[in-house]
Amino acid sequence: MVSLSFCPKNQQHHIVPRSNSILHNVCFYKTIKPIDCFEYFTKISYQKVSMKKSVIFSSDAPAPIGPYSQGVKAQGSFIFFSGQIALGNDGLMCGETAAEQTVQVLKNISILLTAARCTPENVVKTTIFLKSMNDFAAVNAVYGEFFGESKPARSTVEVSCLPKNALVEIEVIAVCEE
Repeated sequence: MVSLSFCPKNQQHHIVPRSNSILHNVCFYKTIKPIDCFEYFTKISYQKVSMKKSVIFSSDAPAPIGPYSQGVKAQGSFIFFSGQIALGNDGLMCGETAAEQTVQVLKNISILLTAARCTPENVVKTTIFLKSMNDFAAVNAVYGEFFGESKPARSTVEVSCLPKNALVEIEVIAVCEE
């Protein structure tokens, strides 16, 4: 494997083998200040891996509004669901407030979990996208009721805009038995 990188004149170049298939190219200052290192390059040679992947779809949930799947099951038990907004089955937005939209979003998520033969207890990670962080408490109250004692890991971020001008979008990752 050939691996190239550029290091400024005041740095030393090291190629550090990490395993049979990975080389890390690292630039270090001669004074060994790793925090000040100008560049860090990684080149990985990939081995072809056979992976089972299947699409999760439910006609009871809103159809995707773009080129993506409602969910994908990978490596047997990991299920990655696309972000859900407050679309009804008719494709129209439901709810005026972030709390009302969250109810519909979680209904959509519940439908998709059921289609994958999972429950909210199988959810291990969520990401909540909010149009305004001022809606956090209202969304959090509805979210807390839905997940109850089975609280997944979660990130919540404010974004400038969501599809269809939604106020909230939630994506989930679940681990379910085959």
